[in-house]
Amino acid sequence: MSDEPLLQIVPGVHISSAGEVTTSPELHDVLCDVAGELEDDCDLPVDLEHVLAALIMATNAGQISDDRQLASDDSELRALLVPHVRLIFEEFDGQICGEE
Repeated sequence: MSDEPLLQIVPGVHISSAGEVTTSPELHDVLCDVAGELEDDCDLPVDLEHVLAALIMATNAGQISDDRQLASDDSELRALLVPHVRLIFEEFDGQICGEE
């Protein structure tokens, strides 16, 4: 990875100016848990990429601060992410940039 500055989305999740997202390894289980919960909340096949995209969208909308800690049991966070996940599926057929 280059030395370009990264924008923090939330602690452990960063995005480069090129749109490349990096996550801390310790967040993997939390992100998977959130994806599973969102899958139930939305009745859609939500995966890690959808969670990350929804986090970025919510941050860009000013709904989540960049110091918010992610937790598997954060129902308030999931409620904020649901509309963004639904939008990803409604507007983009669930496709995240670069997916086949």
